[in-house]
Amino acid sequence: MTRIWTPDSNALAPYRQAQQQAYKAVHTIADALQPGMNEHDTALLLRDWLRGHQLHDAARAPRVRFFGESAARSPFGLKRQGKRRYRPGMIYQLQCDSVLNGHAARALLTGSTLDCALQTRLDDERQALLQALNDGQQLPSFIADRQDGVQRNLRQRLVPVTGTLPDGLPVSGSPLLPGLWQIQLVLRQGHLRAGFSELLVVDSDGARWLDPQLTHAVPVWSNGQAA
Repeated sequence: MTRIWTPDSNALAPYRQAQQQAYKAVHTIADALQPGMNEHDTALLLRDWLRGHQLHDAARAPRVRFFGESAARSPFGLKRQGKRRYRPGMIYQLQCDSVLNGHAARALLTGSTLDCALQTRLDDERQALLQALNDGQQLPSFIADRQDGVQRNLRQRLVPVTGTLPDGLPVSGSPLLPGLWQIQLVLRQGHLRAGFSELLVVDSDGARWLDPQLTHAVPVWSNGQAA
């Protein structure tokens, strides 16, 4: 058995479709955000969208977080997770898993109606991460090397997929074990947050995003409303 994983296009296709549907879900709910909606009810909207498209798995509950600039305590427990209510200018973070016939993919969408400075860095971060992997750099060193005042939380998970599996240890110099990976990166700077979660293929040709056309852009806003 070869030590280099050979991806099967037929095996990757449902993961690509699941990922596209997951991002369609979070973009749809982001477009529908209104002042006064709380985290719990917004997560239920995500769940219902996934259910309606037969993509929901009860073990993979959607998550919604709203982040404000002020850390002051609000009355009646409205700062508790799940109870925080959305208002224009807050950072929203929507996360869900789309499960298509057992093939799971995660989407993470962040945005704000006012300050998107950190959000605009996501495309550069995606490309820098990809370049680092193809240069043979380890993910922890990639994070450690980026000393710019931005905190980075990086998670990676190997996704089970058919094909020629790697035999034993990774090839010398390889940044990740060859395979299909769910990569999640969240940037934090003060109260600001921006992030994405995306499927990455690592094989004998190097590392590449499963869907290079995937967009992490936030909705266009006008006067506090989604256009």
